[in-house]
Amino acid sequence: MIKPANWNNIEAKKFEGFPTLPPGAHICKITSAQWTKSKSGNDMLMLECDIAQGDFKGFYEKSQYPPKAYITLGETESSIANFKANIQDIEKCNEGYRFDFANPEVLCGKLFVGVFGEEEYLNKNGDIKTNLKLQEIRNYDDWNNGIKTPEKKLYVPNQTGGYSPSVYSPINQMLDGTSASGQFVSAPTDGDLPF
Repeated sequence: MIKPANWNNIEAKKFEGFPTLPPGAHICKITSAQWTKSKSGNDMLMLECDIAQGDFKGFYEKSQYPPKAYITLGETESSIANFKANIQDIEKCNEGYRFDFANPEVLCGKLFVGVFGEEEYLNKNGDIKTNLKLQEIRNYDDWNNGIKTPEKKLYVPNQTGGYSPSVYSPINQMLDGTSASGQFVSAPTDGDLPF
């Protein structure tokens, strides 16, 4: 091993960890959009995004794990109403844009207000860890009126060692990635995330 040429000019500094995105509302840009299916067979619009403005612009640019939103379009009125509300929030943030069911990829580059919250999970080693998940899609009017940062979702083991849906999620998350209220929910992540 050869000593670096600038060794004596560099100040020693311990690694302080990777930067973290703070919970709360951030202006986001959609980087990927496609239709997929839930485990129960419902249509779901899967969106990937990155931070579009501010100090954290491009935060997920090099990440293997960009935030994802799964917006379920079921057959119930409440599911359709929730899907429509999320789409209308995106439309409100992008003047003149109207969602095209046949071409969801046109959403790429569109902006929205993403509300991120901390969620605890159990990793492969049995340790409780915390990561940040995209929990809500909102619009600029909500942003201007102030959006409350979500409370941290605490890990509560149920009888099988997983999440207890009645405690884990305020929207009563179901195992198939949809929810009783029709809200989109973030997909669980296995293992530690690199950010």
